[in-house]
Amino acid sequence: MRKSVIKKIAKVVVCSVMALVLTASGVNIPNMHTDENVVVAKAASVRKCFTICNWNTRVYSNSALTIGTGWIYPSDEVTVYTVTGRYCYVGYPTRRGTRKGYIATNAVLLSTGGSTYRNTGGSFTTYRRIGGAKYGTSTKGDSVTILGTSGSYTQIKYNVASGYKYAFALTSDVDRCVKGIGQNNSSVSNAGSTYCISGNLLTVNGTQMSDYRIGGKYTNSNYATVNGRKVYMAGSQCCGYARYIAYKLYGCHDKSAPGKFRDVSGYVAAGRLTANKLKSAVTAAGVGSHIRTNGRQHSMSIIGVTDSGFTITDANSDGRLTVRVATYTWSSYINSTYGKRGLLYIKKYIG
Repeated sequence: MRKSVIKKIAKVVVCSVMALVLTASGVNIPNMHTDENVVVAKAASVRKCFTICNWNTRVYSNSALTIGTGWIYPSDEVTVYTVTGRYCYVGYPTRRGTRKGYIATNAVLLSTGGSTYRNTGGSFTTYRRIGGAKYGTSTKGDSVTILGTSGSYTQIKYNVASGYKYAFALTSDVDRCVKGIGQNNSSVSNAGSTYCISGNLLTVNGTQMSDYRIGGKYTNSNYATVNGRKVYMAGSQCCGYARYIAYKLYGCHDKSAPGKFRDVSGYVAAGRLTANKLKSAVTAAGVGSHIRTNGRQHSMSIIGVTDSGFTITDANSDGRLTVRVATYTWSSYINSTYGKRGLLYIKKYIG
């Protein structure tokens, strides 16, 4: 056998033995993966994140996810090297240093891809997971990929100095800063009808809704906290929150001072609400008005109006008292669960 052939065989054997030794000692070699549809991240595009759930996540030594080898805890920051539709190849901290393994993709991601935008609206807070601790900040100019939405939160991928982060942000912040929805919302008939959200603090027409935060919880009591004191709202959950918004803006609500509010829509039966009717009523009502649906009644407050649609804030749309902000076009609202219920009223403050 020629010496050149022997050398090549020896080199292959030595490399294979080294790989086996490194693997046995807990050092993984991600570039050796040959699975189909695998995207291996380069060093510059390494992604950091936390698991989506608040419980321990199983780590496996194989991509089939059948041989358990460790656990990732909710407090562990994870480094994602490889993403597929079924599994991710990750690094995670242990008492003996960083180890690597495979986890189910849905343990860290709502989806593996989405539309990418530029943050043109300014800074907003990102979180480790839904309702979790602060993780960082997306700033103006960031490249932001929207991966999915759950409740009032949206999962995003955005660039940082060391690569990228997977994180959650309030959907209202993503809509405002990334999608450009809700910026400078105003109408010719409702001059000054603007709102803004800084972090999770909602401001409507210059008034901060400082007692309850977007993404936080509203009370299940008929009494709301207003500037540090309890005020009777004659309703809890969604209805109480709508009246809280009015009280913050006007010092009263449609039950405490019914003569100062007027129904501008009238009753509209389920399935009978049209885009033109909705646009006419919402535009006439303006910011601060209280929308109440028929059927399984739900209350919302208008906080922005444009020619193409409107923005609301409400509580308990998820059945967990969560406060949120949502933007609708006239047609998207008509086709939504709430739009199909029709209208009980839209009450406008008339003073």
